[in-house]
Amino acid sequence: GITTGLGMERYGFALFSVWMFQHLTLSMAVPPLLVLGAPGLMLLRSTPHHGPARVIPAAALAALRSRGARWLLSPGVTIPLFLVSYYGIYLSPLFDAVAGTWLGHTGLEVFFLGTGLLFIVPILSVGPLPGRPGYLGRFFDLFVEMPLHVFFGVILMMASVPLVATFAAPPPDWGIDPLDDQQWAGGLAWSYGEPIALAVVVLFAM
Repeated sequence: GITTGLGMERYGFALFSVWMFQHLTLSMAVPPLLVLGAPGLMLLRSTPHHGPARVIPAAALAALRSRGARWLLSPGVTIPLFLVSYYGIYLSPLFDAVAGTWLGHTGLEVFFLGTGLLFIVPILSVGPLPGRPGYLGRFFDLFVEMPLHVFFGVILMMASVPLVATFAAPPPDWGIDPLDDQQWAGGLAWSYGEPIALAVVVLFAM
């Protein structure tokens, strides 16, 4: 609620730093909390396995064991999606093309949450999955992901011009320099995810 409400959305339309906080929270902080809540297991345990309601757990298990789920949760999909969510969106005209409208802005938020969930589910989920990499494979995925947002943050902090036109002209009465704001966004991208990634590694190793 805090990430997409309490007036933050208004600032997320105009300030890169606020938007980057929203992006990082939705893609890195929220997904592990959702996965650790084991919603899949809760669904399977709380839904009756007899009578008409049994179609719900049966459908859920069939979806989890499908080839589509195996493909979506594979590193060949999750890591490229994570790359696209930073480099492909911000370093191309895509963000400016869609983020100016409420629908595009909200769609990007849903996309970031979805990519974060797809990445973290195979690593932390305790529920049934169509396939689960071994410990070494999951550690490899984590350590591949960790530098991605760090390098992106460095790019933002070192840039001498605004890289995203949407945030190039904050409201004048706010008195915010867009380059300073972009550097704050880069600092968040560089530092925000490291404690979360460390916590995920600790949880995974337990």
